[in-house]
Amino acid sequence: MIRKMAKKLALTGVAGTPILSLAQAVPEGMDPETYEQFLLASAQMENPFAGQAYALMIGLIVIIVAAMYFASQREKRKQDLFVQFLDKGQSIPQEILPPMPSRQRELRRGVWLLFLGIGLGLVLYISSREWGNAAWSLILLFPAAASFVNAALFYGSPRSGGQSGNGD
Repeated sequence: MIRKMAKKLALTGVAGTPILSLAQAVPEGMDPETYEQFLLASAQMENPFAGQAYALMIGLIVIIVAAMYFASQREKRKQDLFVQFLDKGQSIPQEILPPMPSRQRELRRGVWLLFLGIGLGLVLYISSREWGNAAWSLILLFPAAASFVNAALFYGSPRSGGQSGNGD
């Protein structure tokens, strides 16, 4: 499944972009071949780092796909270990079980996402001087806000013993 998704991303996103730029209407009185050469030359003059941008996009996709693959392999090995414990009739040690959700974990996750989003927004704004590009950092800021809300609603205040409600 991951291989199909990576192939689809590579074919549609990366490979399709230069082809789509050539699909523009040819101005009147201009030879189509000359116009095609003009488009290709102007694209290279406008962005001398276009080749590096494609390499960066492909590299980022490869890193994401590799991370997803290795995470699924790690989870599969962990599940196999659990099955081995249960087959032998042993209890699963608490050290290898995933940690229970807590208010502190949610707050920590929210802080990480918040500062990661602010940092990404600053980098995008400084590099392009456009707020539209910096708005991509909202992808991280909204989950940060959701994490804070989750910590407040479902885990309550620390004074009430970690329970939500009135603290009775």
